[in-house]
Amino acid sequence: MRTGARLPAIMTSRARRGSGWIGGIVVPLGLMLATFASLIVLYRTGQPPLPRYLYDSDALYLPTLFSDILLHGGRISDWYLTPAPYFFPDFILYFLAFSLGSDIYLSILLFSLIQITVLFIALNYLLEAFLEGRQLLLASVATVLLVWLSVNGGVPFVFVLSSGFHFSVAISAVVLAGLWLRICDQDDLSKTKGLMAAACSLSFLLSLSDDLFLVQVLVPFIGALAVFGLCTREVVARRCIAAIGPAAFGLLGSLSYPYVVANPTRYRPRIDIQGIPTKMVETYSVFAEVIGRFPPAGVLLVAYAVLLVWVLAATIGRRRVDQASVKVVWLIVFSLLSSACAVLVVLISSGIVATSRYYIPVFVWPIIVGVVLIGTAAKHGLVRLFTLVASLAVVSLVASAWSRQQERGLASGHYPDEIACIDRALEAVGLRNGIAGYWDAKHIQAFSRQSITLAQYTEHLDEFRWITSGASFRSSYDFAIISENEPTTEKIPRRALIAAAGAPENEVACGERILLVYGRDRLRLSKRPAGVPEPSR
Repeated sequence: MRTGARLPAIMTSRARRGSGWIGGIVVPLGLMLATFASLIVLYRTGQPPLPRYLYDSDALYLPTLFSDILLHGGRISDWYLTPAPYFFPDFILYFLAFSLGSDIYLSILLFSLIQITVLFIALNYLLEAFLEGRQLLLASVATVLLVWLSVNGGVPFVFVLSSGFHFSVAISAVVLAGLWLRICDQDDLSKTKGLMAAACSLSFLLSLSDDLFLVQVLVPFIGALAVFGLCTREVVARRCIAAIGPAAFGLLGSLSYPYVVANPTRYRPRIDIQGIPTKMVETYSVFAEVIGRFPPAGVLLVAYAVLLVWVLAATIGRRRVDQASVKVVWLIVFSLLSSACAVLVVLISSGIVATSRYYIPVFVWPIIVGVVLIGTAAKHGLVRLFTLVASLAVVSLVASAWSRQQERGLASGHYPDEIACIDRALEAVGLRNGIAGYWDAKHIQAFSRQSITLAQYTEHLDEFRWITSGASFRSSYDFAIISENEPTTEKIPRRALIAAAGAPENEVACGERILLVYGRDRLRLSKRPAGVPEPSR
């Protein structure tokens, strides 16, 4: 009878273990694999808006850099890198993608998948500081939601998939938060040497790679630390001393930039108080455009604000705040300060154009902190609800992928008709060296099958040494590619070019691009290097 009485309890225990194994491993793995499979299909079917942003000239920085150095014998010392050179982790991630991919087209896809994986690992690491047993599930939920937003929401969400748009700063903020929460869990700082070394190394490498790490991560980190001390009502000297390490190494990394980069292009910080009203209008326009194009982004921000007010009010109203709540408060303050600094640095800086890439924290932190709050609420119903939402997002991605595949089929590469037309014309005359505007040069060169080299020129016919190799500039060229319908100012005017270099031998219309063929070394322009203002698009 005793054995019979224990049997239901044993079965219940096994059922719970089985349920935990399914919810803790099988569901997250299933969500991630389905998301990866859908993204691969959507990429290979040219799902809008992916081609527009993943093949953008700014996004092609790392693909063309690695192609030049590893395939064509170029040197990194010849390159005018982007002001944020993205040495870490983007260089490492793209090198892995480049090594696994057979061409730029596949390398871009592989980079997206690798960056999503790194994001998932970073989120899991952060959630482990708050939860036990559900962190893998909630990390997959947050990752799936961000991928769904990247496919459907346009900028800035699409930067989750792209290199060269500061998304690595957002990932690093998640990792640093996870490191610091673990450091704070230890009463004896001598036991945190490994964590401190990791935090200091991360700060150095990220600040060297991207100055936004200073303003979007380190400054909010110090500010949130002050709030952390106030919430715990204890002497914070020990933790302040510990925080000096990451802050000092971050500053050292930023100061090391001119000693590492051969041709510095990083902006000099200049505060412009008088320009704040104009920047406020521009910032409002960016947010209005994002929300107008994708209204769920506005709903996300409003819901996040309401949730934070409710959580902070509930926490402040307690007579005694436990350690878990203090962690949550620290993360909330850190995320708010990160978002505020992201906006503030654009408002007060004269050298930065108000564009969505600088506001990534504002739109990404709501998902991350929201998942943390739901996980720490200890209400399984909320976790199941968010898991259901993520599952519906995956179903949406799978449905879109299936529909696109049925409609378009799977492409083996990116080879637009315009580039194919240009290739045929150049192959017929055997020419390789030409000029083009900024928004055409890298895109055409990256996906051309004729191994051409395009030097970037401005609308004033000056050399545009911006995110390109100095070796591409010559005393003479063979052809020019222009686009009369290009809406930006960074295009080569047909009339000015003919006035400076004479009439071409032949013209070939390729869609919206026009190929002006001059003949080998017959296109000569004065060598006047232009400055390096950020392109206006």
